[in-house]
Formats: sequence, structure tokens, C-alpha cells
Amino acid sequence: MRTRHPICLVPVHWTQREVHAHSCSDGSHIHITYAEKRQLIAQGVVDYLVYPRVLRLTRVMPLRGLSAKTGEYLAMQLYDGAAWARTMLAHMLRSASG
Repeated sequence: MRTRHPICLVPVHWTQREVHAHSCSDGSHIHITYAEKRQLIAQGVVDYLVYPRVLRLTRVMPLRGLSAKTGEYLAMQLYDGAAWARTMLAHMLRSASG
């Protein structure tokens, strides 16, 4: 993955093979700053998939049906600019359109 963006953040289910099957311009993942990278690593919600430029989310938020509480939490995290929430939303939108 070659990019002008500092760090690629990919969904939890991606493997190294999937990293190489996508490009930074195909909308399959998002890009985060170094500050966001440090924050996500400190929170323990990402790990390196391809060191040092590709991080993968380490877990998926457990869902039970269409939980209003989960939706509210995701919305608040998006509003606060949480990188993992942007990735989850991008994946949800991509899954819904394809």
C-alpha cells in the first residue's frame, strides 16, 4: 500500500493478503495521523498488520440486534473523531452498498 497518508487503518478481518489486494484510493479503509495511531495503540484497540504503516482493529464491538445504545455510542465516538468508529462506519456503508 503506497500512500501519501501516514497510517492505514483497516478492518479487523483483514489479512496481509487483503492489504495487498487493496489500494489507498479504493475507499476500503481510512487513514489516520501518527497522534491517532499512538492513541489507538495505547487503548489496545489496534495492532500492526504490516509494520509500520498498516494497523488493524483488534476487535469488533459486540452487537445484539439493532441496539439503540450501540448506535448512540458509535455516533458519539464518530462525533468525537475516534478513528476506529470512522473505520467501522466506512465498513458498514461499504457492506450496505455491495
